[in-house]
This record gives sequence, C-alpha cells and structure tokens, in this order.
Amino acid sequence: MCRYSDDEVLKRIQKAKNGKKMLELYREGTWANNGYRSQSEADLALCGALYFWAEGDLNAVDRIFRTSQLMRPKWDEKRGEATYGQGVLKELVGGEIYVAALKEKSAITVLLELIAESGCEVFQSTTGDAYISTKVNDRLVTYPLESERARKVLNRLYYLQESKPIRSKDLQEVVYHLVARAEFNQVTQPVGLRVLRHDGCIYIALGNEEHQVVEVTAEGWSVKEAADVPVRFYQARGMQPLPMPAAAEKGDVRQLSKFIHVDETDLRSVVAFCISVLSGMHPYPILVIKGEHGTAKSTTTRMIRAVTDPARAGLRTLFRQEEDLYIYGQGSHLLAYDNVSFVTADQSDAFCRMATGSGFGRRKLYTNSDEQQFDMARPIILNGIPEVTDRADLADRALRIELKPMPEHERVDERTLWDGFNAVSGVILAGLLNALSASLKHWDTTVLSRKPRLMDFARLVTAAEQALPWKPGAFLDAYMEQRHDLILSTIDDDAFAQEIIKFVFLYKEIMFTATEFRMSIVDRCKPLPPKIPMNGRGFSQYLNRHKPAFRAAGVEFTQCIVGTGSDRRKIVARWIGDPNAVMSTRPDFFNQPSLFDRTEEPSQVTN
Repeated sequence: MCRYSDDEVLKRIQKAKNGKKMLELYREGTWANNGYRSQSEADLALCGALYFWAEGDLNAVDRIFRTSQLMRPKWDEKRGEATYGQGVLKELVGGEIYVAALKEKSAITVLLELIAESGCEVFQSTTGDAYISTKVNDRLVTYPLESERARKVLNRLYYLQESKPIRSKDLQEVVYHLVARAEFNQVTQPVGLRVLRHDGCIYIALGNEEHQVVEVTAEGWSVKEAADVPVRFYQARGMQPLPMPAAAEKGDVRQLSKFIHVDETDLRSVVAFCISVLSGMHPYPILVIKGEHGTAKSTTTRMIRAVTDPARAGLRTLFRQEEDLYIYGQGSHLLAYDNVSFVTADQSDAFCRMATGSGFGRRKLYTNSDEQQFDMARPIILNGIPEVTDRADLADRALRIELKPMPEHERVDERTLWDGFNAVSGVILAGLLNALSASLKHWDTTVLSRKPRLMDFARLVTAAEQALPWKPGAFLDAYMEQRHDLILSTIDDDAFAQEIIKFVFLYKEIMFTATEFRMSIVDRCKPLPPKIPMNGRGFSQYLNRHKPAFRAAGVEFTQCIVGTGSDRRKIVARWIGDPNAVMSTRPDFFNQPSLFDRTEEPSQVTN
C-alpha cells in the first residue's frame, strides 16, 4: 500500500524531469501536444509515472487515473477477461498476478476511502498533536488521533460498511497514515478540553450528547453546534456534561448561597473562582476550602465542579509524583483534591506551576530518546481541615474560604440536596456566563486600584462585577485583605520569624552578614524554637523563602556587597511598616517555670 495520499503522489510527480508533462496530461489531457501518437500511449505513460511515485500501488494508480482528464469510458470496457484499464496496468508490471489486486481492496484502503467519503477532518492542534473530527449521529466529535476513542470511531466506520471489525494491525496502519497526513498537510485548528479562548471570545464545551458549545462574546452568549464554531473540543473519558444554561435574563449566581455555607465575602470568592475556571485565562487561583468535620467540604467541591467542569471521579487524593498531576490534567480542566491534610514543599511547588502554566516531560515508553511532553495550566481546588497554605508561594496564589458549621436542623439527605441543586444549576451557570460576557465587554476599561500577584484574575473579576450582585470593587478589597492575611499566616506560628520582626522593628535598619544576623536572633530567643536555620547559608535561604511574608509584616530584606573580604556579603533589613506599630510581647507568666514543670531540652536545628 502506498504511504502517500493521492494529492501527495501528484506532488511527488513534480520532482520528476518529466513531471510538468505528466501533470499536464493529468490536468488537461492534451496528449497530442505532448508528442504522443495516441491517447492509449499517453494513458500508459501517465500510469507509468503514477506507478513509480505511488510506490507500485496499483489501486492508487487506478484511483488517481480515474480522476484525470485522460479518463474515458474505454477504461472500463471489456477486452477479453480483463478491461482496457486492467490491461494497461498489467503492462506496467508485466504479468497477470497483479490483476487480482484490482478486484479486491485491502482493509486499509477501504477504511481510508470511507474516511475520505465521510468527510472526516484530520488536523494538528496548535501544540502539534494530531486530531480527527468526524460526525457521529450527525454531531461533530473530535478526538486525539492516537486515543482509544478515535480508534473506536474508525472501527465503527469500517464495521458499518463491511459488517466485520478491522484487524488491529490494519487499524494501526490507518492511524499512522492519518497522523502523517495531519503533520504534513499543515492544517492547524485550536483544540481545547473544556474551555478555550479564541479571537476575543470564550468557548465552553457543554459535553452533552449533542456536543454543543457555548460561545461567549462581549455582546452576550449563546449555545451553538460544535460544527458552527471556529474551535474544536475533544471529550476526555471522564468528562460529564455541564447543565444546560437557563436564559440569560434568569441567570443568578446568588443561588449558590442556598447550598454553600459561607459568609458573603467567601461567597464572592467562590463566584470569582468559578468565573476564572470558565474564563480559560491563566494564571488561575488555587481555591482552598477549609472547615471542621461535617461542614460539607467534599460536597461543596462537587457543587463547584458541577457548574464549571463536571467529571467522573472528580475528587482525587493527593499525588505522590508530579507526573500524576499532569496525567490528571490531560483529562480534566479543573483539578480537585479531597481531604488534604498536608502539602509537601514539592507538591506546593507543583500546584503553583500547574496553576500558572507549565510543562512536564518524560521519556516515551519503548524509546531511548523521544520525550512525551505535557504543557498545560489548570485551576485547582484543595479541601481539608488543617491549614495547607503554609508556604508563601502557594498562599500568594490562594483563594481561601471557610465553611460555617451546619446546624443539625438544616441538614438534609443527599438526594434532596442534589435535586435542589440540579434544579438551579442551569440558573447559576447562566449567571456565570453573564459575568464572563461582562468581563469581555469591560476588560479594556477596567483599571485596578491595587495590583495583586494574580493581576489578570483580579482584573477579570473586577470587569465582571458589572453583572454580579455586589458593589464594584468589593471583591478586590476583600481579596487584597485575604491575600495579606494568608501570606502573614505562613509565619504566624514561627517563633524564630517573629523574633526577627521584633528585632528589625527595634532598630529600624540593620546590616549584618547572614551568620551575624542569625546569631543575633538566636541570642534573643530564650528558649530556642524547635527548628532554626543551622548556619548562615541556611539562614539566608530561610529569609529568601519567607520574603513575601516578612514584607507583609513590615520588614524588607536586601543584599549588598561591602568591601572585599570574606564577610563582604551583607543582609540589610529595614522596617517598612507602620512606624507607630506596637509589637506584642509574651506575658511574664510564660517565663515562670512553676507553671510549666519541665526542663529545657537542646534545640533541634535544621537547614
């Protein structure tokens, strides 16, 4: 079988010395002007060129010749046991054995012809991955070409025609052929999983059986067929359908307050996070849901998923390897982790990279040098009882809400709860879509009075406030206050950090080497905290890691070079907070041994 499509074979003919002459025969059929004594002689010449450039595939020669200007009824006229056309082809190979090949097509050829006849579209995404779009039950669907679902679509196409499944080996050959066609035809389409931004619009896949898509513009939003939008969405195995949004005028995000037990400020944070998830604009915030036992943390997470990115097995346990995080992101737009008790430094860094947009690579199986790459950005939810935002980088990206305890008389069974929620989920989604449309409309005119780290996220929600049930600017004020509090909370329980703050406040501006600075703080700590940096280098790394928290507390650290000696590297600490602030001190009774009948133990030092 020829590796090339019919169009590619004709392009290959151009490379020949007589390529121009052969293409003129194909396109115009002017055999007399090209020096041939008869059309039959021209037929044989064109078929000879096709036979060479189609790598000896007689089916391809027959198929392409039939589309040429030399084609005439004579080609199918009987000349003995064979037709005239078969006689020409036999003359190419000089034998009868190849005639049988013209009578029965291979399964690979049959499937490729079915793909061409069915209007399947093969293309690459902007990231270079191969996809296929085809109609199933008159609805346009898109799948990664090398996925199991794409293979099922191709197998179904063959089965409906031949009443038998295609062999796996033949199916694999067809997939290889289509991947090559997608790569070399240079047809590119934007492809997304649930949400995609394109040409100033936001497209959201509903994921229903009709494969419908919501198109959000600055003028409003509407539900469209997949074939009527300029982007494509692939449906991962675990995706579930979003609710059908209600009419725009009925949209109301306040319905969330009936099911999520938070105060008004935290409800704004929930709505803001949902808008961010559906906006497709990263960096994304990381939503941290905190609450005591029985405050419906998992249920709240599922409800947020239900109006943004429903999925089977939508709540996961924490990953151990970063690769698992990216595998999760391959099939889900929103990543949700349930009952998180502790986040390691590596997990925290991985969450920050994922929310911002990052790549990950690993070696492909059965190869030595090829690499499989993942490049994505995903919004994240973490829920649990303990505080997990104890690292400044994670705290700086977090939206934190705390669920209120639920009185016993307000509790309802699961079925009643979800029946009520599902009844208004379309209204909630319509309210979120209204907000998204407002954000597109007012984006260019929105100016932030204060600029947090996630400035695009803050600007998105501020622009959307024209369609939200609170006063413009209310979210940004609450967000900046919460962000300040979360960053400070990373050193609230760190006695060593608190002693540094008091020391800098006392002297306003100081300059030490890292070792001198550390010893000055150690001398002030009585007793020593359980864990302190073990040397000057560890102390310098400690300060760098907690700089945002110290800055929020009113302390600014810089480094400078003074002189040329071994102690030339200095740390300069300045008080930039309120000059009239009052530092809290530990009450005297804490120093009374009689209240704490224990002996001091040596401090544990860590790097």
